[in-house]
Amino acid sequence: MAVEGRKQARRALHAFGCAAWLLSASALAAARSDDAAPPPRSAALLEQLSNDPTFHKLLHYRRNLVGHVASEVDDDRFFLASNGANDPHAELLALVDRLERAIPSAPDEDVRCRFPTRVAWLTSRVELPHRDASCPRRDAFLEQLDVKSVSLVSAASSFAHPASAIGHAFLLVRSQRDENASVSETSTSIDFRATADTNVPLLYAAKGLGGLFVGHFEQRTGADKFEGFARFEDRDLWEFELALTSEEVERFALHLWEMHLTKIDYFYLTENCAYHALGLLEAAAPRLDLLDRLEVLVPPIDAIRVVTDEPGLVRNARYFPSESTRKRDHSSSRVLEPDVFRASRDPRLAHGSMRFGTGTGYASLGGPFFSLHARLSLHDLLDPSAGRSELQQLQLLSLSTRYSPETNVFTFDRITFFEMFVLHPLGSPSWLPWRLRAHGDRPRDDGCPSGDCFVHGLDLGAGLAVGDDQRAVVFYALGTASSLFSEVLRGVDGSFVRLGVGPEAGVRLRVGDHTTALVSARWHYLPWQTQRTTYDVQAGLRTRLARDVALGLDARVQPNSTELQLGSYFYF
Repeated sequence: MAVEGRKQARRALHAFGCAAWLLSASALAAARSDDAAPPPRSAALLEQLSNDPTFHKLLHYRRNLVGHVASEVDDDRFFLASNGANDPHAELLALVDRLERAIPSAPDEDVRCRFPTRVAWLTSRVELPHRDASCPRRDAFLEQLDVKSVSLVSAASSFAHPASAIGHAFLLVRSQRDENASVSETSTSIDFRATADTNVPLLYAAKGLGGLFVGHFEQRTGADKFEGFARFEDRDLWEFELALTSEEVERFALHLWEMHLTKIDYFYLTENCAYHALGLLEAAAPRLDLLDRLEVLVPPIDAIRVVTDEPGLVRNARYFPSESTRKRDHSSSRVLEPDVFRASRDPRLAHGSMRFGTGTGYASLGGPFFSLHARLSLHDLLDPSAGRSELQQLQLLSLSTRYSPETNVFTFDRITFFEMFVLHPLGSPSWLPWRLRAHGDRPRDDGCPSGDCFVHGLDLGAGLAVGDDQRAVVFYALGTASSLFSEVLRGVDGSFVRLGVGPEAGVRLRVGDHTTALVSARWHYLPWQTQRTTYDVQAGLRTRLARDVALGLDARVQPNSTELQLGSYFYF
């Protein structure tokens, strides 16, 4: 009986707290205007309020490329007006209309139950009838959540899981019952994820890039979520506890109630887990403008940077290494307990995913040159490794161009449309090194009539790697196959297609926390072609000068060319 009595008391307390918060905004507005009531509504006032930034954040309105305002929520149940997803003014008028109606006799059917945050916001700004509604489902949801604090969590990228190749971010709600920094059964993870119907990497990527998955907010116990990542998926986790006010924490819980059954189209590189986590935070704390600071693509690590770079927003940081990381570090703590925050792994130190650079160099074929290079996203094995999964390379749309003053010629030198390269050594949970790349390049050998032609190609490779415990030195060997395409190639039986197979070997060396070197050599046999073999030896050295600035030295040797280049790299 005592336990049941405590439950009833807690339920009553939550119901009272919810009702109090719904009235707090209007009470605060009244206090700030010498006890005056909110102004009476007028057409002009409602027009002004429909453009209010807070209203737009609560309904996830964003301005699109052509300047039109539309909500990113793709669920008609989230709106009161038939055209509310594209017309904030119509949605606001529909909200006013619902608030003026009599409260339905059935519990949970009033608009105050379904959309408490927008109701509280509007009643603090315009004179409307004050009525109490019965909302047992909403109150039970808040009681179960029992929110004390909100954290943003970063999970390391994992090429073994297609949905997490670019990393992952989710929210963690710690409850009033949590007593220490460990993650317990009483905490709750809030994860925007796709309702996927395939685990095939290429099919998942195609559907995720095209927005063909429906996304939803999934709730699990924090202990289950953390254990799944750290133990079974072998991924390090970083928790950043946010310095939200008590009012913002309460608004977060209420807005989560509004969103927890809402459907939103999932886009792998833009409207993804990290993007909509930031959208929830903006709705809870409208003072924040996090989404406007994101770039074109939204890898989760960039969303983490946006939050952690906001002055005063992070109250505390905790590191939860994966099970294999704990073994390498000889850690005695358990998976659900935080460990020493390793500076070299801190996501706050990670470079930006977009990159721009310049360079100058000399090539035996063509003489001196100047270069410009740019990359849309994300990370390569020579980029500064702090805060990144350093043995995983994922690049999208990386382009390098050259200008040769002696010949006055501007050329495309290299382009990487897409590349995934995993270099995990033996002993790792996912130990098979492999590479998949779609690219454009210049094979400077006798397969081109001029000895230098631009081609498109596909590369595949798989093999073995070995390294030390800290992965500072990793040796690898791959069996590779490639196909190149160009009208000027002397390919198979004189065609425009070149096929090649052969070995590749290399070593990656990390020196301290700021410098990385990579050396690789490839030899290919070219069947059914006039030129029977070719080779490509590459070496690179890159050192970090600041979080988003690096300096590099690169060399490349091919049958008809030897070149050396000094480059600078800027990340954002």
